[in-house]
Amino acid sequence: YFLKTNNDFLERRRVYSEGSYNIENIADVRKDNKKLILYLIGVLRIYPEISNIYLGATNGNFLSVIRVNPHSTYATDSSVPLPGGLSFIIQFIDRSAGEPLDYRYYTDDEGTIREEEVIKRVFYDPRARSWYLGSKQKQTFYWTNLYLFDNGLPGITASIPLYTGVGNSPDNGVFFGVFGVDISEDDIKKFVEGPHLGKVGTVFIVDTQGGELIAYNDRRKKSHRQRL
Repeated sequence: YFLKTNNDFLERRRVYSEGSYNIENIADVRKDNKKLILYLIGVLRIYPEISNIYLGATNGNFLSVIRVNPHSTYATDSSVPLPGGLSFIIQFIDRSAGEPLDYRYYTDDEGTIREEEVIKRVFYDPRARSWYLGSKQKQTFYWTNLYLFDNGLPGITASIPLYTGVGNSPDNGVFFGVFGVDISEDDIKKFVEGPHLGKVGTVFIVDTQGGELIAYNDRRKKSHRQRL
């Protein structure tokens, strides 16, 4: 039971990412690509455990759809919480013409824009991020190490490179970007705290590269993270 549950947990996240190659025909990363934006919003609607889904292109453009949570704030002023009635934040970083601009669109559940902001000082470049570099170099599905997301919360990213042509393969097409989904540490802990192996069994997840115990289940304690 545990092995099946464990495989299902990881497999579902892999499928979220690997399913991205079906969007090749709409993966032109620009802010007016409504088909791509609706695709990303649709994934978040279906899978509530995903907090962020995005695509980084070879030209440095970046499109992300972030699920609004009770702690979400405006990009230009993190001290101001977002008002009620908003469901998603669409972030688009445009490097296609001169200095990059970071557009933020705050939408309702249907994707209708209610408010927007433009940030002129842009430091984020998807091409320099571990989820992009790892997937591009491996030319296949990639898991990052545990790291801090931009919202300050820890988690990991599942990503996969995107290629033109049939089969999403470097043998048949040209690399044009990387697709990723974020998985929060809280989501991992929910999984770990769920299944039990008999009366004394323990479930744990280890970051093998960093030597860190990310989470484990103990009926006497909450799952937590520590250095091995």
